[in-house]
Amino acid sequence: MPITISIPDNLRQSVEAASGGRNTVIYDVKGYPSIMCVIPKFNLQDIDPSLGTGVHPAFLVNGVEKPEIFIGKFQSTVHDGVALSLPNQSPTVSINFDTAKSRATDKGTGWHLTNVFEWSAITMFCMKNNFQPRGNTQNGRSHEAQFETGRRIDNKPPGDSSGTPRTLVGSGPMSWYHNNTPFGIADLVGNVWEWTDLFKTNNGQILCPSDNHFTLPEENWTARNIYFNSTAPDNT
Repeated sequence: MPITISIPDNLRQSVEAASGGRNTVIYDVKGYPSIMCVIPKFNLQDIDPSLGTGVHPAFLVNGVEKPEIFIGKFQSTVHDGVALSLPNQSPTVSINFDTAKSRATDKGTGWHLTNVFEWSAITMFCMKNNFQPRGNTQNGRSHEAQFETGRRIDNKPPGDSSGTPRTLVGSGPMSWYHNNTPFGIADLVGNVWEWTDLFKTNNGQILCPSDNHFTLPEENWTARNIYFNSTAPDNT
């Protein structure tokens, strides 16, 4: 969720110092802080030449190149009508797309629901670094590595199939962060369902903007010459 509001203070300075600038704190219009991961700009060819050349579209907003994007470090918890990225909270669930989107945009100018371009950038980063994060995929633990656990919100032991097995955000091990460090994005895998923006289908046809133009109205998204279960090239 990139943002433009920035208020230097003791909390922000301490988070940036502890993380070497890889995390920061940004405040919304209500004054609430969210801890964000700073993702520096990279080029497609730096990931794989077969992807093409130029800046990854996550770092282009309506054609304007950005040096970095800010992604919420933690799955969101809604408080006072806005989504917050804070550690050791119970993530908000049972929320539809429109409500989830408004909980992000109501935070102020620049805030938005994480979208497919940003997810793509994070995924490509993981692939390039030969790291696949794990997460809460089996009742409070990883099904692949069952010794990896988080703190369940119902205080039941990991693996117990009863109760509510969601974990407090960020309570898992480093392997549950996107870069295998405590300064990465937590819980990308598992725990709860998450909404993403800037992508939809119509009868199987993909519609989306050309870059991370997160304020572009949905009716202005481009219908691509790409369909699910199709190998047709995108010529639009």
